[in-house]
Amino acid sequence: MNSAFRTDYVADTGPALIFADSEAGAEPYVEAVAAVGGRIGGILGIDDIYDRLEHQSHTRLVIVDFADPFRSGIGPLLSRVEHFAAEAGAAAIFAVPINAIDAAAAASHSQRTTLLCDPDPTDKLAAVS
Repeated sequence: MNSAFRTDYVADTGPALIFADSEAGAEPYVEAVAAVGGRIGGILGIDDIYDRLEHQSHTRLVIVDFADPFRSGIGPLLSRVEHFAAEAGAAAIFAVPINAIDAAAAASHSQRTTLLCDPDPTDKLAAVS
């Protein structure tokens, strides 16, 4: 867990953006953000990432949760999210299946990015808190 992320997020309760390929994947993050006193700026599908980031002016946390082990294009998508997060001064959480861990790791260069591999709901909660 990155304690600098936790402190920054709690201190500035800017919105969190959650992108997931299922409602079940997003739900633990919704609960975790609420538990730390944050607010949700949006809960969207993975396919909405590029469009939303084009129009998002401020956020403190961007979460991307992939459950589909056969989804293509994970690396470039996560690179775009991390670039956006860095420009916004935001933290990022990337949760991916094991077969996508190499692509996710290659896209993760920031100390403010937390990478989760096949996380359970407790892992997701810990990453936010």
